[in-house]
Order: sequence, then structure tokens, then C-alpha cells
Amino acid sequence: MKITANPADIGVKPPLRDQPGQVNILLVDDRPDKLLALTAILEELGQNLVVAHSGKEALRLLLRDEFAVILLDVNMPVMDGFETAALIRQRVRTEHTPIIFISAISATDTHASKGYSLGAVDYIFAPVVPSILRAKILVFIELHRQSEELARNEALFRRIFDEAPIGMALLDEGERFQKVNQAFSAMLGYESAALTTMTTAAITHPGDRKRESKEAVRLARGEAAVASLDKRYLDRDGKEVWASTTTIRIRGSKGKETHRLVMAKDITDKQHIQELERLTYQLQRTNAELEQFAYLAAHDLQEPIRMIGNFLPLLEQEIGPDLSPRAKDYFARVAGGAERMKALVHSVLEFSRIDADSSETVLIDTEDAVRQEVAVLADTIAATRAVIEVGPLPAVRCSPAGMSRLIQNLLSNALKFRSKDTPVIRVAATASDGWVTISVRDNGIGIPPNQGGKLFILFQRLHTRNEYPGTGIGLASCKKVVENHGGRIWFESKPKQGSEFFFTLPSADADADADADADADAQAYAG
Repeated sequence: MKITANPADIGVKPPLRDQPGQVNILLVDDRPDKLLALTAILEELGQNLVVAHSGKEALRLLLRDEFAVILLDVNMPVMDGFETAALIRQRVRTEHTPIIFISAISATDTHASKGYSLGAVDYIFAPVVPSILRAKILVFIELHRQSEELARNEALFRRIFDEAPIGMALLDEGERFQKVNQAFSAMLGYESAALTTMTTAAITHPGDRKRESKEAVRLARGEAAVASLDKRYLDRDGKEVWASTTTIRIRGSKGKETHRLVMAKDITDKQHIQELERLTYQLQRTNAELEQFAYLAAHDLQEPIRMIGNFLPLLEQEIGPDLSPRAKDYFARVAGGAERMKALVHSVLEFSRIDADSSETVLIDTEDAVRQEVAVLADTIAATRAVIEVGPLPAVRCSPAGMSRLIQNLLSNALKFRSKDTPVIRVAATASDGWVTISVRDNGIGIPPNQGGKLFILFQRLHTRNEYPGTGIGLASCKKVVENHGGRIWFESKPKQGSEFFFTLPSADADADADADADADAQAYAG
């Protein structure tokens, strides 16, 4: 393709590079015949040939477009080739554009050396040998294409670097930040300009610097293509920021490492979750070991306690009438202590079995479960003339042993902590959103407002043993049973006006509701 720039066309931009892969070649000569000859020689290269009839015209074209190479005649009127070349070299955009001088002056002339001093890449004397000229121009065409490809790749890399959702940083040979993207700055809370005054060690946690240094040495020795490391940075406030980093080497033209590219993804939340999972697992294991220890210890204690209980009366009979009143009191105290220890060991054993029992969750007829526990407590109910009222109770999902503990402990406490009035105990329930709230209300002595925090803590008691017997394990067991089934337990009370305990358990249709919700979510996703 050939475009001739006439003086009348100077105000209109010519349609340069209208074919993919074409480059622009500028031909500058004041003689039309020479321009025609050059065009004829170079046309078969299939590039965009642009002609200018003067140095000034060439400069105007160079203001608008880029050229792979310029063929510049030396002897032109007004502004010769050397003057034109000097002005071309003054502009940053064209200071490296290849210039080939073409001259009819003898090779013995000093013009060639002057042309080279102005930055010319070649100096050709007329007459031009077509094949040689084409070969030289092809070299500059290929160089220009490579430069453009490099520029496109650099622009793409710069865009990827700047807009990447993960942190990216370019380090020099001294591990100093040369450039960081917005994601990296945001991750650490620094301005980009502040980071470019630091080394990577300055913002790395002291505990990770040695590991990072080892990875850097492996990378420098070529033992690894990339270095991957989960490490801790320190943000602007000195807080730890966990990051998963990947570092690659960037080599210069001579194969020597010049920079390193670091890609860093913030994994602080992931590390916290992993740490929480680790601590949770450790806590569960410790808890299981403690429960096993409690079970074994309580189990092993039963035999010596039973021996004390069995042999103490025999010892008392053996000594017989020789016992003083004080000795008899001592015997009574030991016997009472043995009985309390026996009850405590039994309670600890029951408490240690709660987790194992909770794994067996079945559908419980709540009204039937309450009737069974009322039957167990029949003697105490009769002795206290208590009135037990049981309202309609929906079925729940719970372990049988757990339900028994819940009802028995709450009914026993209502009977134990009664007032002077006839005990009236009411068991009721409400259902909502897949849960059943069961309540046990009494008209007993109530609970002081400042003492409620102790109720569900193991071995915590609000009264002395002389006032009310017990081990301080009952309500702690209730809490553990309920929470093992995903529910919660609480109470409301006023001193001398009674108490009401509430606990929640999954309703009978809880699983069906969950399955229905899951099916609905699946259908919505598929739709």
C-alpha cells in the first residue's frame, strides 16, 4: 500500500496501517522519481509505505504516527536530511526510530560519518541495490513488530499487576519493594509510596524471617522454580496478617536475576479458622479424656466407699458398749460422709455418661416421659402432698436417658426447694419453628437474683448440705443434655414466689422441616 502526502493533505490524517500486521515505513525525498523508485522496490514487502516530499512534511507525519524505519534523503532543499534527523532525535517518541540515509554523494565524502553521528542505523549510497535494501528493511520490520509485541505484553502485565485481586509486589536484588499493587497495599494498610522505601524483611514477622530467607536462598541457587510459603506480614499497626506467598525470579537479558515477583493472598481468616478448629479438636480430646478419667475414677471409688459403708457398722458392733458418746458421733459422721461420697460418685458417673447417651436421639413421647418420672418420685410427692399438673406436651427428639435426667432433676428440685405452702408443680410446653419449649414451674422458695449465675455450674450450690441435700451436679447435667441436642436452658424466678425453668428440644417434625428446606433450596438452585 502506498500513501503520498501532498502539501494539500497535511491537515488530514492518512489511513495508516489499515491491514493487520502491517508496519509504517516513511520515505522522505524531495524528488518524486526517487520516491517512485523506492516505492517500487519496497512494495513487495506488503507494508504501509508513507511518502514525504520534504523534511518538514516528514516531521508532521512523525507527530501523528509511529514508523518502523525512516528512509531519509540527505540532499533536500530548505531542510536537508541531517537537519531533519537532528530534529527527529530531539523528540522522545522518535529518538530511537531507525533512520537509513540514502545519498548519491561519493563514498569518499564525510557525509556518512556525519549521518552515523546523528544516530543513523545505516548509510546507503545510490544506486540502491533492491535486494539489499529490502533485506535491511525486513530486519527493522521484524524489530518493530517485536518491540510492539513487547510493549503489548508489558501493558498487559502492568494491567494484570495493578488490577489483580491478590497482592503483587516487585522486589529488586536487595529485597526492596520497587512496585506494589493496590491489593498488596490494602492488605497491609500501607500507602504504595511508603512500601517502596522498605525491604520485605521489615514487614515480615520475626518468627518467619528465617524460613523466608531459606526459601530465597533455594530460589537463588536454582533449586526451585518458585518459592511458596505461608508467612506472617506485619501491617501498619503491627498486627499479624497471614498470607500465602509465591515468589518467582525475573531474569534480565543476560540471564542474571534482576527482580523477584511476589504474589500474596491474604489467608488470615483461613488461619484463624484452622487455629480454631485445632483448638476445638484439642478441647474435645481433652474433654473426652477428662470424662473418661472421671468415669474411671468414680467407678474405681465405688468399691472402697462400699467397703467403708459395709464395715463401719460391723466395727461399731464389734466395739459395742465400750463406745463413748463422742466415738459414736464420729462413727455417725464417717457413715454420713460415706453416704454423701457414694451419692457424689454416682452423680459423677451419671454426668460422665451424658455425651455417650446423647448420641442416641429418638422421638420421645414427652407426656409419657413425665408420667414415668412422676411415678419414680411417687413417695416424695405423697410425703409432701405435692400437686403435679401436666399440660399437653408435644413429642420431642432427645436421648431417652437425657430426657429422664431433665424431668427427674427439675421435678426433684421443685419438690426439694418447696415453701411452707402445698407444692404445686406445673409442666407445660409450646412449639415454634421446629423447637419445643418445655417449662417446669413451682411455687417454692425461689432463687435470689444475684445467685442465678451459679445454677448451671458443676458442683456449685446455693445452700449448705444441712439446709438441702445434694451434690451440685443436677442442673449442670440438665444444661449438658440440652446443649448436646442443640437447645438451651434458662430460668425465671422471684424469691419466695417460686421458679420456672425452661428448656428447648427439637420438635418431632424438625428433621422433616430441615429436609423440606433443603429440597426447596435445591429446587431454587436448579431452577
